[in-house]
Amino acid sequence: MSRINEKKYRNVILFFANKIKNGTLGKLKMMKLLYFLDFDFFEKYGKSVTGDKYLRWENGPVPQVGEKMINQMSGNDIKISRRKVGFGYNDQQHIEAKKNFNFINFIN
Repeated sequence: MSRINEKKYRNVILFFANKIKNGTLGKLKMMKLLYFLDFDFFEKYGKSVTGDKYLRWENGPVPQVGEKMINQMSGNDIKISRRKVGFGYNDQQHIEAKKNFNFINFIN
């Protein structure tokens, strides 16, 4: 059983927040990106990057520790702001990076 690698987890979130700067990175997209990263990496190498487990929800898999990690990083590493998307839609919880990611944290 794999364990959560908090350093890599934080770095992955910072990586996506730094790379996606077109205003479309919300919490929902971040959760989907974490899923695709972990499962694509698992298919190729037999282990996940973050070590997180994924919950089976009606609208797709959700990382068990993803929201907790994002909330811990809010303020220091990332900025989360609410944005109106449109009438009839939920507000987007937009994520912006306040720090850079570090490639060295991905090497194991």
